[in-house]
Amino acid sequence: MKSLKSILALSFLFLTASSSFGSSYGLEPHDFVEDVVKTLVVGHDGATDFKTIQKAIDSIPSGNNHWIKIIISPGIYHEKIVIPREKQKIIMQGSDASKVIIQYNDAGLSASSGPLRVDAEYFVAINITFKNTYNKRKPIILYEEIKVAPSIILTADKAWLYSCRFISVQDTVADLLGRHYFQNCYIEGSIDFIWGRGQSIYQNCIIHVKRVATKGKVKREQMLTGYITAQGRESKEDPSGFVFNNCVIEGSGRALLGRAYRGYSRVVFYETSMSNIIERRGWDAWHRQGQEDHFTFAEINCKGEGANKRGRVRWEKNLSAEDVKSLIEPKTFLNGDGWMDFYKDIAKTLVVSHNGKGDFKTIQAAMDSIPSGNKNWVKIYLRHGTYNEKIVIPKEKQKIIMQGNNASKVIIQYNDAGLANSSGPLRVDAEYFVAINITFKNTNTRMTPIIPYKAIKVAPSIILAADKAWFYGCSFISVQDTVADLLGRHYFQNCNIVGAIDFIWGGSQSIYQNCVINVKAVTSKRMMKIGGMLEGFITAQGRESEEDKSGFVFKHCVIQGDGKAYLGRAYRNYSRVVFYETTMSNVVVRKGWDAWEYSDQVDKFTYAEINCTGEGASKKGRVGWEKNLSAKDVESLIEPKNFIDEDGWIATLPSSLVSLYLPSSIF
Repeated sequence: MKSLKSILALSFLFLTASSSFGSSYGLEPHDFVEDVVKTLVVGHDGATDFKTIQKAIDSIPSGNNHWIKIIISPGIYHEKIVIPREKQKIIMQGSDASKVIIQYNDAGLSASSGPLRVDAEYFVAINITFKNTYNKRKPIILYEEIKVAPSIILTADKAWLYSCRFISVQDTVADLLGRHYFQNCYIEGSIDFIWGRGQSIYQNCIIHVKRVATKGKVKREQMLTGYITAQGRESKEDPSGFVFNNCVIEGSGRALLGRAYRGYSRVVFYETSMSNIIERRGWDAWHRQGQEDHFTFAEINCKGEGANKRGRVRWEKNLSAEDVKSLIEPKTFLNGDGWMDFYKDIAKTLVVSHNGKGDFKTIQAAMDSIPSGNKNWVKIYLRHGTYNEKIVIPKEKQKIIMQGNNASKVIIQYNDAGLANSSGPLRVDAEYFVAINITFKNTNTRMTPIIPYKAIKVAPSIILAADKAWFYGCSFISVQDTVADLLGRHYFQNCNIVGAIDFIWGGSQSIYQNCVINVKAVTSKRMMKIGGMLEGFITAQGRESEEDKSGFVFKHCVIQGDGKAYLGRAYRNYSRVVFYETTMSNVVVRKGWDAWEYSDQVDKFTYAEINCTGEGASKKGRVGWEKNLSAKDVESLIEPKNFIDEDGWIATLPSSLVSLYLPSSIF
C-alpha cells in the first residue's frame, strides 16, 4: 500500500485545481506550465518531504530547467522566504488560500520585509495567503502605527499568481519589476498597497480597502484617504503599468485609485466595479505635480457608485479602443515574447455564474452556445454555487471541459429518479469530456444517517454513454446507481463516490484511481427492529463476453462509510471488477462478491483483489470463485496506458491539463 507521504500528496492533488474566471481574456497558471518533473510536499506533521517551505526551496538545485512543484499542506507557516534568481520554474501550490497561510511579522524595508521575496523568473503561486502581520488589522487602523510591510515582493519577470490572498496595510503587493499576472486574487491594504514598476494585469481580483484614522480622529470615525496604487513608470518608452480587468473594489476605508510614484505613472481600470469608498477626484499627482499630462490614469466601462466621473481630476486620460485593447489583453500587454503561450490548447473559456458576472447564468445555456461539431477544446468554468439543472451534452458537442475551483463549492444537482439512463443532473453522450472539481448530486433520496430502503429509487448523479471521458477531483453523490458508467473508456482520478446499491454500474471500461468509495447505511423497518442494516453493492459491472474489453478497475482507492456492502455483483455473465492496492474498512461484507442472477456462471466472472489492506480486505470468508490473476494480467488492467489508453486518447487532452493533473507514468 502507498506510504502516508504519497497519500498526503494525492489528497492535496485531489483538492487542488485552478481555473480561469475570465471569458474573453481568461488564462490559467497551468496553461503554460510544462511537465512537472518533481513534486515536493511541505507540512508541519513530519509525514511530508519538508516541514518548512524555505527548506523545500533550498533543496532545489540552482539553474534547474524544469518545473518543480511545492505542494503546501494546510497550515500557518511563519516564514520569511526568498526564492533566489538562480532557482527558476517553481510552483508553490496550496489547496485553499483560506487554509494555507504564509505569514511573517516584518516591516520597514519595502524591498525585503515580509513573508516572500521572489527574485527568480517563472514563478507560480496557487491558492495561498501571503500575510504581513506587522500592522494589526483592526476595524480601524491607526495611521501612527503603520509601517511599510509588504506581503510579497516581486523583483523578477514572468510570474503568475492565481487565487491567492495578499494581506497587509501599506505596500501590500510590492510589484517592483517584470511582467506579472494576478488572477482571481484578493488584495487588502490601505496605503499604496499595490505599488512598483511592474508590468502587470490584475484580472477578476478583489481589492479591499481597510479603514485608517489618526489617534485624534478615530473616535469621530473620520477616516484618512488611502491609495490603492502607486505605479512607477519612468518614461514614455517604459512598458510598465498596472491594469485592472473585471475587478471589484470594496472595503470599509476611503481611497483614491492611485497616485503617481514616478513621472509617467500608468494605471488603468477596465470594467471594474467600484463601491462608494472611492474618493470623487479619483487620482493624485503626489510629488509629480506639473507632470500630469505624462500620466496614463484611465477608467473604462467601470460601474458602481465609486465609478461616477463627476468630480474626477481633469487630467484623467481617455484612451482609444486600440490602446485599451493593447493593455487589457494578456497576449499583447504581457506576452509579447510568448512566455505564457496560453492559447495552445483551449480555444475558448465560457464562465457560468448565478450572479450575472459570467457569460451565462446556467450551464445548459453555456452548453447550447457551443456549435455542433466543434473541433477545439472549449472550457465551461463554473463559479461557486449550487446549480439546479438537468444537463445533456449531445454527441455532436465533443471536447468540452467543465471545471470548478472546489468540488465542495461547485455543485450540480437535480431531483430526478426512476430511469437509469436518463435521470439525474448530467448525461454525457459526447466523446472527449472532462470534468474537474465539481460535485454531481441526485437529491431524490434524502441522505439521512440511515436511509430507509423503501425511499430509494434509481437515481444517477451522472450518466456516461460515450467514449473518452476523464474526471478529476469530482464528487458523485446519490444512493442507487450513483455513477451510471454505461459505455466507453473513462478515467476517474481523485474522486469521491457516495452510494449504497449498485452505485458504480454499467458496461464501461474504466479506471478509478485514488478515489474514495463511501458506502451509505440502508435499512428496512424489519431490520431496524433488530438494529441491523441491509447489505448494498458497490459495483454492478456488465461485461457481456470474453472478448468484451470492459471492466472496472479500482487502483489505490479507499473504501469507507457507515453502511455494509459487497464489492460487487454480476450485472452480466462476464462481469469484471478488480481492486488493486485498495484500503478496505469493515464496511465490506466478508463474502466480498455476489453472483446475483448468474450463479451458474461464476467461473466466467473476473473478480479479483490484489495487495489490498484493511479489515475489509481479509480473505477469510470470501467466495471460492474469486480470481487469482497473473502479474501480466494485473499489469494489463491497472495501467491506464494498457487498459484504457491503447490508442493514446489521453495524450490528446489539452497538454495544460495533462501536465498539471495526470501522472507521467500513464504514458
